[in-house]
Amino acid sequence: MKLDNFFELGYVINLDKRRDRLGACEPEFYKLNYYPERFSAIEHENPSVGCRLSHLAILKKALKENKSVLIMEDDLQIINFEEHLVEKVLDELWGLDWAMIYFGGNLMRPCFQVSEHLARLTHAQSTHFYGVSKRYLPQIVDVIEKNDYFIDCLYADVIVPQLPCYISVPMVAIQRSDFSDIEKINMNYDVPVARYNKQLIRMKK
Repeated sequence: MKLDNFFELGYVINLDKRRDRLGACEPEFYKLNYYPERFSAIEHENPSVGCRLSHLAILKKALKENKSVLIMEDDLQIINFEEHLVEKVLDELWGLDWAMIYFGGNLMRPCFQVSEHLARLTHAQSTHFYGVSKRYLPQIVDVIEKNDYFIDCLYADVIVPQLPCYISVPMVAIQRSDFSDIEKINMNYDVPVARYNKQLIRMKK
C-alpha cells in the first residue's frame, strides 16, 4: 500500500527561514513518490519547544479531522532503496492494532521483529519520519499536552512503551547530517544506523 493511500494527511515541518532545507528534501520525496504538504514550523526562543508545538499542532489537526497522519521533518534522508520497501511495511501494518509507525529512529533499547518488514518497538527517539493512527490520536495528544518535554523523548519514554508502536525493517530513513536549528551545531546521524542494527532482535527463521 502506498503512503498516500495509507495516510489521510501528510506534512513536512519546515521553518520559514530554512526553505533551503525543504529544497534539500525534494529528492527524498521523489524517491518515495510522495509529496507531503508543508507545515510552517512554529518558531520559539527555545527551538525544542517550537519543535514539540509543531508536531502537536499537526496531531491536533489530525485529531480534529479524525484522520491518520504522516509527519516528516526537513532533514529526512532516505538510506534504503529496496524496491517497494515502504509499501511492504504498510501492507504488513495494515490490519494490525498500531499506534505509531517509525520509518527511522534512534533506538536505545531492543526492538523485536514481528514480520518480514516490521519490528515492535520498546523505545525510539527521532521524529524525522513517522505515522500516527487516528485510533490513538486522543491518547497521544493528551500525553503531549500534559508534558513539557522534548517530543522525541516523550514518545520514547512514555508513548512507545505503552502503545503498539512499530519500526520498519530495515530503516528507511535517517536524519541528514546538517546544521541543527534545535541543537545549534552540525549533526552527524550515522550512529543510529549501527545502533538500530544492534538493537533489532530478528525473528528466528
